[in-house]
Amino acid sequence: MTVGTMSHHIWMSALTVELAKRGHLVTSIDIHKHSENPPTLNTTVIETAFKLSHPEFMKRWSAATVVQQISLMQEMVEKECIRDLGSPTMQRLLDPAVERTFDLVIIDYYTDCMLGFAHRFNYPGMLAVSPFPISPWIDDLMYNPQVPSILAHTMQPFPHPMNLWQRAWTLFLHAHSKLMVWWWRPVQDGLIKRFFGEDAPSVEQLRQHVHVALVNENPVLEAARPLPPSLIPVGGMHVKPADLGRIPVDLRKWMDDSKEGFIFVSFGSIVKGQFIDPAKKRALVDSFAALAPVRVAVDTFLVEEDVHLAVL
Repeated sequence: MTVGTMSHHIWMSALTVELAKRGHLVTSIDIHKHSENPPTLNTTVIETAFKLSHPEFMKRWSAATVVQQISLMQEMVEKECIRDLGSPTMQRLLDPAVERTFDLVIIDYYTDCMLGFAHRFNYPGMLAVSPFPISPWIDDLMYNPQVPSILAHTMQPFPHPMNLWQRAWTLFLHAHSKLMVWWWRPVQDGLIKRFFGEDAPSVEQLRQHVHVALVNENPVLEAARPLPPSLIPVGGMHVKPADLGRIPVDLRKWMDDSKEGFIFVSFGSIVKGQFIDPAKKRALVDSFAALAPVRVAVDTFLVEEDVHLAVL
């Protein structure tokens, strides 16, 4: 189970496909089909795929301060939980009349409501994975103490080492994050009761059934930090040798014909054209055009039309 963005899918897909290649029977609920489909992999694309972002919410997020964004994250995950757990795919999985057993449940951890699957499947092993570097929510999940005096907050990544003001601000952000989690905890408890049954335990009890967490962090590239044995950095797990044969023919030709070099710009699967202020969009386009003769290809999310590529 993964979050509704391509970056999360790519990260989860590497683990999902590799488990199936090694002979494990894998049931995958994802937002997109995997690039490979081993015979032991059964994938269902959830109906709520790529519905994470909403124009009004993205406008609020863009205008918000870091403190406000931490609060908005709690609002976002509540809506995400209701939408995903209420989808037909999840409802079939939650149907008590359907008997399913699993040895291990793997979740792309971003919110506590998905921990209810431990209760649904009678507490098999549970593994949390995150495509982010080690974050406060993963630290809290794995009972790893944060050290704001030396380690910056995920939402405000100050360079290392931090000065006194940056350390004080980091301490405040951690305190605010914990306050927001505490404030929204009854909401998460209510969602678990709503979707997994009145006999489902509290979030705090369910957290104790997460045995291991894998995070997208490379210790060589990050500041030194304390880690428990259950919190494992696997930075670059999704990286594999480039397959030039997968590049579309027209794009490959455009790249080869760019004698002065080229730049490929992608804004991901969340930032779409309608989310960007017209003046800022114009500034981006003008900036790219000024790079000539270097050619610039902009991924489809900058433009309103449903095109694959816009070449300036």
